[in-house]
Amino acid sequence: MKYEWKKIIQNKIIILTVLISCIYTLWLTSSSLSAQQSGIQETDTAYQQCLGEYTAEKEGLILQKLGELQEQMSSGADSGELFGWYQKYSALYSQIEGYHAANEFRETVLKNAARLQKSSDPYTARVNAGIMTKFEDVIEDFHILDEPAAIDCAGMQGHLLWADIVNLLVLILAASSIFITEHHSQTYAMVYTSRDGRRRTYLRKLFCVLEFAAILGILTGLCAAFPALLRADPGEWMLKLRTMQIFSASPGDLNLLQYILCVTAMRILGYMVMGVFFVLFAVCFKNIIVPMVLETLLGIGGLWCYGQFIANAGIVMFRGQNQIYKLLRTVTCFGLITDGERFFWEYEPVNILNIPCSRLTVCIVLQIAVFLVTAMVGYYVYIHRFRRGGV
Repeated sequence: MKYEWKKIIQNKIIILTVLISCIYTLWLTSSSLSAQQSGIQETDTAYQQCLGEYTAEKEGLILQKLGELQEQMSSGADSGELFGWYQKYSALYSQIEGYHAANEFRETVLKNAARLQKSSDPYTARVNAGIMTKFEDVIEDFHILDEPAAIDCAGMQGHLLWADIVNLLVLILAASSIFITEHHSQTYAMVYTSRDGRRRTYLRKLFCVLEFAAILGILTGLCAAFPALLRADPGEWMLKLRTMQIFSASPGDLNLLQYILCVTAMRILGYMVMGVFFVLFAVCFKNIIVPMVLETLLGIGGLWCYGQFIANAGIVMFRGQNQIYKLLRTVTCFGLITDGERFFWEYEPVNILNIPCSRLTVCIVLQIAVFLVTAMVGYYVYIHRFRRGGV
């Protein structure tokens, strides 16, 4: 496998593109974190009293300070520093709002589920019995934190579309340099007569592409989290995901660190699925242009089109467009690559033979099946393709 990795490492275009992707991801997440910071480093006694374990008194103090600051700004006082303090107290209250929203949603959904699990319809009863289990955990030990960078990092996981597009481009180049160059350099016949033969050679090259895909996914996850790792306190990563307003309807009891690891693992799986498709196209053709065009249309074109659905997902969409979006998110790997956070927004059951399965579970199972089938087809093509040409 060292020879295949040598091809990748010696390709300056691949290395440069990987660096561009990493730098862009770091810049994007750093800019987002900087935009969320108030710019005020010092704190006063009243602000310190608002931090720590949540109490109703602290919530009242935060609301009081927000009201005072708003009055001072409206009276014409110097609004520069006042606005910075207003932003800091608003960030504290935003955390409390997320905590309340999660508890209110939990109480409502449990009340409805307790009634609907007695339904005569088997599927409805099973769905709501599952909801009772998923939302049984109560959020305990909620702490109010000073500008937690980990929360902003968690919210950034679904905004890396262009980084993912660049990574798929790198993956296309890697698959092409490993497989297609056999024909370009006239070494295809030598592969068949080597000690490893065609079977082991294919597996070795495929594993190299998959390892490279995994490295791209890990680098993207690290670059997205690195700015927050420098600023966040270790305790911030243990915050419950449901305390963020956007995830207030999220099932389960994940914390921010577990969530980021899950999204990164999903992105790696999506990259691997696209990697085996790129390998399949690469072994089907002798020239370089055709497979690279097809890979670009499938990978980059498909992901960009999927990104247009993501852009419209936050507004009211036509019912047909919304159904297409849900279908694509379920049956393609694009949802795993760049839309992983939406799988954690809420519990989305899918009816499989009257058995409720989460949309994320269905998507992962389908993508693993597609991965295995595509890899086996590529294996068959690599073994039997171009035999009549004397190789």
